[in-house]
Amino acid sequence: MSLTSQPASASSPRPAPSGKDASLYQFFAPGGVLASTHPAYEFRRGQLQMAQAVEQALEEKRHLIVEAGTGTGKTLAYLLPVIRSGKRVIISTGTKNLQEQVFYKDIPFLEQALLGNHAETATSAVQAGPRARAPFRLLHEGPQ
Repeated sequence: MSLTSQPASASSPRPAPSGKDASLYQFFAPGGVLASTHPAYEFRRGQLQMAQAVEQALEEKRHLIVEAGTGTGKTLAYLLPVIRSGKRVIISTGTKNLQEQVFYKDIPFLEQALLGNHAETATSAVQAGPRARAPFRLLHEGPQ
């Protein structure tokens, strides 16, 4: 699989631009946007690679299946490219706990990291499904 954007090298941290203007590498890199907004953040190469693959799949309008182990940072790796893309997506979680994490913790965290106190935010909604498996609709109304 060919990945886009900046190299996944953690050797030389770069200054963190503002969240909205950061590349995926600048967002996830050591000393990047995520490191400056989340004190316990640790760089994970797999997280950056997954985010790059999701971003590329969105740009190419194709499906992507990703499997990654515990501790990879999957949620932020797929949410960040989705929010940046401004596209409508449905995110379906396997558990109510993950649904609540994404809706109440991860989406607001990324909005704050990307946009700060600006009025522009991602629109998200929860739709309850059978057996508490709820798909999310993550809608982002980008600047026109």
